[in-house]
Amino acid sequence: MSFASFPNRQSNSPGFLATSRATPVAFDTALVDSPQVVQKFLQFLLRQGDRALIPVETISEIVTIRVPEVLPVPQMRDCVLGVYNWRGEMLWIVDLGEVIGFPSLFAGKHPPDTAIAIAIEQGEQMIGFVVPQVLDLEVYNLQQQQEPDPQLFPASVLPFLSGYFIDDSNEISIAIDIPSIFQVLQQGL
Repeated sequence: MSFASFPNRQSNSPGFLATSRATPVAFDTALVDSPQVVQKFLQFLLRQGDRALIPVETISEIVTIRVPEVLPVPQMRDCVLGVYNWRGEMLWIVDLGEVIGFPSLFAGKHPPDTAIAIAIEQGEQMIGFVVPQVLDLEVYNLQQQQEPDPQLFPASVLPFLSGYFIDDSNEISIAIDIPSIFQVLQQGL
């Protein structure tokens, strides 16, 4: 599944891209002489070509985990890979893409030996969200964030989006709504 395959994503859609471009703001000039409301995001891939964003202030750490050291926990959702010993604490490991309806990163015949987890704390709960690749830090003008569009994204993704941005290359980056992810997962953790 790819955002590129969703309906109405073509650049010739009348008016769709004309008013919804979001240009990342340079770090050194983001807050100088500008009334813009900006936020720094960690940009990563959910799957090949599908970029997503998480606000930097919600992230505790980016952790490289050894997958064989993840201890599976019985009777959990498929997206919950298990628990991992992180700094002497138990870190729940969750496939973020699978939570929102993408195929599992570990569905292939040869799962990876290592994975990248974005450790996020919400209240008393700490979860490591496994993603295929971390890309970069980006700063976006929040006034250019678009509301989640049911014609652009599948129904499984919509509850987990706070919105999306379209950059100058017409690439979509979805902004993940971390509280909604935690709320859904807490029902099964």
